[in-house]
Amino acid sequence: MNPVKAVILAGGTLDSSFKNSGENTFNKAFIEINKRFMVEYVIEALQNSSMVEEIILIIPKNIIREEIKKNISATVIEDSGDSLVQTAVNSLKYIPSDTQRLLLVMADLPLLTAEAVDDFVRRCYETDGEYYYSILRKEDMGEKFPDARNTYIKLKDGVFCGGGLVMLKPEICDKYRTELMDKITQERKNPLEMARMLGATTLLKIATGQATRKDLEKRTSELFKCKTVSIITPYTEIGINVDRPGELELVRSLYKKN
Repeated sequence: MNPVKAVILAGGTLDSSFKNSGENTFNKAFIEINKRFMVEYVIEALQNSSMVEEIILIIPKNIIREEIKKNISATVIEDSGDSLVQTAVNSLKYIPSDTQRLLLVMADLPLLTAEAVDDFVRRCYETDGEYYYSILRKEDMGEKFPDARNTYIKLKDGVFCGGGLVMLKPEICDKYRTELMDKITQERKNPLEMARMLGATTLLKIATGQATRKDLEKRTSELFKCKTVSIITPYTEIGINVDRPGELELVRSLYKKN
């Protein structure tokens, strides 16, 4: 198994919910936790991973000072897009054209560990696919992080939430797939539009708890015209994205205990 290049996706500006709770920084990745930037914990995990050979941090233009960049132990690229998907696409300009696998990492995973990264990448290599996304079992999340608030989907073979790691073959990132992914992201809370895209049959199976992981993989593979695979990871740290101030408080309390 060859080590992969990792891109940390840190686009966008600070959400108003964090500003209203007293955070005063330019981007969520640079919120401080225990006197370190949140993204520093992500970088540290990737640096210690045996399956990562290079780390790129992609951020908006002109949001951090040069002296801060010098303290970030990763290649900093100021070229994030208007969306998470577009930020990922923009990152492809900065990797060699012959790159076989790319690891996409959310910037708000301050509990991420090298062991979690290694395990996810190895599981991806062991499975035939082109787009791999991390998922976690509800019972695992509840056992390790009972206070965490995650969005779950109930399937016939388990209850799962999404994680903050994705691995893919860069060649699948063409215009059709990126536009579709952007649309799904934007319409994820619109049942009628999601039904149109995924198909009423698939959504009905989800609503009644009859859909399986394989059903969703099959349907998304048809939509994206590439083989998509869900990777169940036992490393619950991958499922702790700091999307809300409450999650930030949870992470800060965990670091205080340590």
